[in-house]
Amino acid sequence: MLTVRSGTNHAQGVTDPAARAALASLIGAEPAARLLTTARLRTARTGEMLVGEGQTDRAGVLIEGMLRTVVSLPDGRAATIHYPRPVQFFGLPTVFVPVPLSVHVVREAKVIHLDGREVRRVARELPEFGWFLSRQLAGAVARVPAIIEEFGFKTVSQRVATHVMSLAEPDAANGGRTARVTHAALAEYVGSAREVVSRCLRSFASDGVIAPGHGSVRIIDEAELRRLAGQ
Repeated sequence: MLTVRSGTNHAQGVTDPAARAALASLIGAEPAARLLTTARLRTARTGEMLVGEGQTDRAGVLIEGMLRTVVSLPDGRAATIHYPRPVQFFGLPTVFVPVPLSVHVVREAKVIHLDGREVRRVARELPEFGWFLSRQLAGAVARVPAIIEEFGFKTVSQRVATHVMSLAEPDAANGGRTARVTHAALAEYVGSAREVVSRCLRSFASDGVIAPGHGSVRIIDEAELRRLAGQ
């Protein structure tokens, strides 16, 4: 279970120019200006839970960093189903209904927390923004078949390959892309045992697909890693 910590809080209403510009680029200038008057900009630390299962009105927008959306499995484990990146919404369904998902910080993140009542009000009054929200929610529904495939049909080895690719970012020092993640964290994200995930990574490394490091996995052959992921 991740420990919930409090991040750095900022006053109600967002005045930061970069954050305002990022939201405006995502949803348009008028809805952004209205939502920002009641929003809150803050820095959330790694491991913090931004949205808990069953909570409502916890929507926000990720400006910097990385998050993960987590679903609880029937056997008590939890698994990550999505990695929101800048600039993306998180927790959007909670504006309308409680959802059996949680959202956690993978890397320190700058986020805009939105007021749920204001989101609903602006969606009713600005049709273009309402249409944007509809498309966002439809996109979340469209990911459901892939989630079912992930846990119903894919092997742990395929899931490990998929998550390494999802976590990987450009690596200026070594070239290519590297996932900054420990074996233990990756096992938590995949919803499997650490020993099983470590065995998968050793197999990938022996085939020259990845190069494991201390708290990192460097991708050497991304095309082969995608094949191993079943993509």
